[in-house]
Amino acid sequence: MKKALIFAAALLFCVAGAPCFQPGTPLGSAPAPAVAQAAQRQEVTAQWTSDAPASPRDVFVADKEEQHTSVLLSSPKGVKNFKVLKLFLKQIDNDGKPEFLVKELHSQPVLAPGRPLEVVLTFFGTIPAYGISYVDSTGKTRYFSLDMSGKDGSVLLTEF
Repeated sequence: MKKALIFAAALLFCVAGAPCFQPGTPLGSAPAPAVAQAAQRQEVTAQWTSDAPASPRDVFVADKEEQHTSVLLSSPKGVKNFKVLKLFLKQIDNDGKPEFLVKELHSQPVLAPGRPLEVVLTFFGTIPAYGISYVDSTGKTRYFSLDMSGKDGSVLLTEF
């Protein structure tokens, strides 16, 4: 009976609008410092082209299906060996992290500051079909999928 009352009180607390835990964070733990550091190291940003001010840009057309859209990729400091990738889901590991096979669709020696790249593409469902890679300022090659947020519809770059 005592356990049932504690459970009911906890459930009422959660239903009242106060989150019981931060989504994606195991119970009893704080957000991982590595996640915050990874966000700070990200040297390329993505946004819908329609949300960006008009400016000179390069354009790459990945596909022009009927429901295509375009994403603007930019780098305030510039990155080397920039690539647009086609992603194919290989598997999802035990921690829920996807592994992709990649095919290079477009490459350029640098994604320069002040010269973004507009990529025309189609989002096909919930599994990312496109991504990018680049060599960051430390010399490490980094890989990101292009995702669409389920919360607000913004463009996300998710490292894999």
